[in-house]
Amino acid sequence: MPLTDRLLIIGLDGATFDLMAPWARQRELPNLARLMDAGTYQPLRSTLPPMSFPAWNTFMTGKNVAKHGVFDFTERKPNSYGVQFTNGSSRQTQTIWSILSRAQKRICVMAVPCTYPPEPLNGVMISGFDAPSAGPGSMYPPGLYEEIRTHVGEYMVAAQIAKDIDRDRPDLALQSILQTIDRKAATALYLLEREPWHCFMAMFGESDLSAHHFWKYHDPHSPHYEDFPGGGDPLLTVYRRLDKAIGDLLGAVPPGTTTIVMSDHGHGGTGDKVIYVNRWLASHGLFTFRSSNHARGLAGARVRLARLGGRAKNLAIRVIPYKARKLLMYERRAGVANRVESWLRFGSIDWSRTKAFSEETPYYPMIWINVRGREPEGIVEAGAMYEAVRQEVKDRLLAWTDPESGHPLVRAVFGREEVYQGPYLEKVPDLLVAWHLDRGYSYLSRPSYQARSEQFIEGMPKDAATHSRFMMAKSGSHRDYGILIMAGKAIVPRAQLRDPQIADLAPTILALLGVAAPAGMDGRTLTEALERVPELMAGVPGGGGEAADYATEVEGAGHGHGVRYSEEEARQIETRLKDLGYID
Repeated sequence: MPLTDRLLIIGLDGATFDLMAPWARQRELPNLARLMDAGTYQPLRSTLPPMSFPAWNTFMTGKNVAKHGVFDFTERKPNSYGVQFTNGSSRQTQTIWSILSRAQKRICVMAVPCTYPPEPLNGVMISGFDAPSAGPGSMYPPGLYEEIRTHVGEYMVAAQIAKDIDRDRPDLALQSILQTIDRKAATALYLLEREPWHCFMAMFGESDLSAHHFWKYHDPHSPHYEDFPGGGDPLLTVYRRLDKAIGDLLGAVPPGTTTIVMSDHGHGGTGDKVIYVNRWLASHGLFTFRSSNHARGLAGARVRLARLGGRAKNLAIRVIPYKARKLLMYERRAGVANRVESWLRFGSIDWSRTKAFSEETPYYPMIWINVRGREPEGIVEAGAMYEAVRQEVKDRLLAWTDPESGHPLVRAVFGREEVYQGPYLEKVPDLLVAWHLDRGYSYLSRPSYQARSEQFIEGMPKDAATHSRFMMAKSGSHRDYGILIMAGKAIVPRAQLRDPQIADLAPTILALLGVAAPAGMDGRTLTEALERVPELMAGVPGGGGEAADYATEVEGAGHGHGVRYSEEEARQIETRLKDLGYID
């Protein structure tokens, strides 16, 4: 028996109580304050590292990365040094949406990341930002696209602010963000009133986007602090608009609806120090760059690419030297965007003398071991040699200190199997690194070819020619804890939750709606937050048996079937990730 007939879930990507709690107390966010007062709220632990794609997939499946198979926006191609963009088809297991659909629950899912292509379900789905564009192919059923265009207006996948930031017009970027929130809210209201849903979820990514780029206008202690043009706090403006959208949604649901507001991770400020992990590995004899002449050719091409801004990779073939261009053609049928992304990360590495390497992503650089038989030019033997190299890298990381402060850079290092267990563990880098903060601010990560010196940690100049202003303007980054607010008749007011984690939400959502969680979920039902323990958890016959049968029927079938982007779609996704600030 369900604990609630109606469940409203609102996702606020990257939301943090560091911002929300003070504003709620000051009644700047009256709707969120009302939910917090009436129900229970607590920080929600994200994945390691706290990145959007692994976190949202863990939310939707209740499983860890090694079970659902999505670690990042890109994934390594098997037996190669290439990468390809991921999407919802990269997921190797079912979601709560399919479980609920099989249990005859009517579902609406809107804008959750990693939901492209949309799942056929008992209801509707609008894909998240992994959709190349808004269109019939990004919505289920396909006719939904024209219906929304007719009744609401053109759907907005994400605010496109890169050009405004590059032109030093954050005020225009803010207006674009607010406009996107309003259009998404109007779309959600239209869908909410369309029929009586059992479970309705709308996700707003604008809280994450604005925190990445507007943190410096909010935090006077940030090393990037500036006054916002025209004054005011743009982050507060965004949160106020989100609070209004939440109030509108709450006003449209029937009495007795249970509400969950959550985020995939938190947010905080970035510092002004850049780390170059591969350059650091090279200093310890674990990594080797190609010859200086070759490296200069690669670096020169990369600088030219960076100066081209948002069109860089589309024009890459025109500026890449011939020898470097040959590196891209290992798979002729692959998309240009995938090949160039692969080249940017790995083109300057001498694999014959490299034991360990990092993809050096702008957010959380993790480390791979160059294993013989797994990598095309691997030199580290599996077994004892692999473990010895991995331990050496771990020990050296833990001893790495900031030359200015003398403080450790690394808080902890884990072998991937220490954090994740499952059949897709190979998707996870060999070493996961938890970085310390520098005076409360996160270190920046950049590719080693962008370093201005031989140092592997240096200050970030605001006029660096190898960066667009958009990437330089990122003053916020992810944190380990997001938010969780639960309210309604099924929720115990002011319940003390026991270290809630993002994987816990899937079984909790199923329990609220009276559906049994299938075997294999890593999350637990947050029973301490529920007014009563669901009968299905007490062993009462019939509690969600249909969903359990469905789990047996579809697990591993129809998921992870690898719907890859065309070249044009890959370019669109690349542009989207650049607009969101996740790739250079």
